[in-house]
Amino acid sequence: MKQISKEVHALLRGIINKREKAMEAGETANSGLLGILMESNFKEIHEHQNNMKIGMSAKDVIDECKLFYLAGQETISVLLLWTMVLPSQHSDWQARAREEV
Repeated sequence: MKQISKEVHALLRGIINKREKAMEAGETANSGLLGILMESNFKEIHEHQNNMKIGMSAKDVIDECKLFYLAGQETISVLLLWTMVLPSQHSDWQARAREEV
């Protein structure tokens, strides 16, 4: 688990570094959740005269990425579970779904 955690951390750190360099070069990086988060953080830091104590650290950004990924996984698995359970309890729903397919 520790090795996987280190690998995920290194991969995310690489993505974040790449996006930071792009933003410093003047490119917009707000494609996707990570880009929007980093763009907002970048603006917040620059509004406070490049005070690195303001805004999120790289570790905070990595933690947020992990959180959204894991929360998304949980949400999808619960959705799929209910997609299976509810039609099994309601045969009329099952019949309508079969007709539609």
